[in-house]
Amino acid sequence: MAESKWNNASFCPMCGAKADPGDAFCVQCGAKLSASTGPLSVGETGASAESPASRPYSAPGAQRNRKPLSALLWIALAAFVGYMIFGTAEKTFKNYASAGAYVLPQIVQRDSTVHVAFNIPKFEGELSHFALSNVSLSYVGADAIENTLREAFRYNGNPKEGERLFLLCYATGGKTFHDQSFGRPETLRLNIEMTYCTTAAQEKELETAVNGILAGLHLDGATDYEKIRAIYRYICSNVVYDYEHYENNREYLLQYSAYAAAIHHTAVCSGIADLFYYLANTAGVETHIVTNADHAWNFVRLDGKYYYIDATWDLGKRESEYQYFLKGTSDFIHPYSLDIRPFGYGTMLAGNDRDYDFSPFAYGGSNNI
Repeated sequence: MAESKWNNASFCPMCGAKADPGDAFCVQCGAKLSASTGPLSVGETGASAESPASRPYSAPGAQRNRKPLSALLWIALAAFVGYMIFGTAEKTFKNYASAGAYVLPQIVQRDSTVHVAFNIPKFEGELSHFALSNVSLSYVGADAIENTLREAFRYNGNPKEGERLFLLCYATGGKTFHDQSFGRPETLRLNIEMTYCTTAAQEKELETAVNGILAGLHLDGATDYEKIRAIYRYICSNVVYDYEHYENNREYLLQYSAYAAAIHHTAVCSGIADLFYYLANTAGVETHIVTNADHAWNFVRLDGKYYYIDATWDLGKRESEYQYFLKGTSDFIHPYSLDIRPFGYGTMLAGNDRDYDFSPFAYGGSNNI
């Protein structure tokens, strides 16, 4: 009688799968095989001697991997590569609005370098045209940085964000990278180097101070006019212009912030405008910032119209002496003589009042008080 083809094989004592002599580990369950595991005949019984015919993975002619550990390593490596490609795929954008919304949290938390990437073939604007032309990469990157930040700083009613970020954040550098496919640019990556007038910790401290100021003004149930008047009066009575740091515009950046106005009670015009913006928007009054190359001030929405406010020029005055409180377009006679920004970006909010419906005259009378 011919010898059974199973007589020279061994079987795993754990699961019963067939193993050739010399195999160190079971192909099916991975259990370590002892050197004493010998060949078993078909007639033998017991858990480890169960007929291989009843084992679905040990049928005659089945293909087996003689290196189970290597197979497991390859599977793990493939899973890791798949995760890196699909689980952490880079987010790309096809317009500046979505890119601005993406970088805004990075700016709010004061990241020193802000990252964003664009899908050039799908971009809904001029970026794809520039990137595919002979325009220099540095020009394309600079244009993309400016437009992305403009969208990130767009007014949204949040007193911590919006237009005030134009006063507090500067793109002082950046690196631009292209990925190409078949000779055509596919992805534009921007690494935007940022400088900030305040830290995240200082912004948190400012939030606490603003809440304390508003609580002290007792504005619950007040009209918008009463809120605007109380906030304006508080700033004019509690903040002085920072002439001490006026010439030190590259080392002491706090002077441009609401933090300096609220905590140190001294700031230049942009810090004063920033504080009014923060206080008024927190109190529920729609308030904006406008600048030119030399100065910053505010405008507010009141009873369906917009009015100018410039607390900087009324600092230290009595209410009856205010000249820049809730003025219209015809009676806002404004002196421009104070430098606002350290790096020449003072016009970033220039014309910010262009598309709003302003009253031609002051609100409620000559001095509005």
